[in-house]
Amino acid sequence: MMPEFPLFRPLGRFLALATVMVVVGGCSDSTTNPALTFEQVRWAPSLGIDPADFTELPAGVWIREDTEGTGPVASDGTQVRMHYRGFLPNGSRFDSSLDDPGRVPLEFAVGTSNLIPGFSLGGRGMRQGGVRTVLIPPFLGYGVQGQGPIPPNSWLVFELHLVEVVN
Repeated sequence: MMPEFPLFRPLGRFLALATVMVVVGGCSDSTTNPALTFEQVRWAPSLGIDPADFTELPAGVWIREDTEGTGPVASDGTQVRMHYRGFLPNGSRFDSSLDDPGRVPLEFAVGTSNLIPGFSLGGRGMRQGGVRTVLIPPFLGYGVQGQGPIPPNSWLVFELHLVEVVN
């Protein structure tokens, strides 16, 4: 049996309290800006989103085929070039390779890239030449931390244009 040191008892209480504060504090973004379910999100009219037009994929993204492509299919591991526009549910655009001068299509390997998971998942199964709208929940986007102009726990709207399936 180890001897009991009075100094360690308050230190142990302090460490336990500090641990609780870190755990609770780390969740503060999710309580001040909680993640909404698909049904709770209010989409700006300018986005033209009717939830009835979307299909939920098993991974959790919601897709709508706007233009069916006719070329090769983007599957896991294929290298693709894709233009995109990114919006928040309130209709504000946060990024675009289509509208910003000098931007080229984003090139990445489907399913194996360093992009947010929902972006790559949303492009899976598209055909070259296709256009798809993808609704990405926070857990497949930037999550509780957010990123730049994207608030924590934000749903994301991407308009994807599959320019080329490279291989």
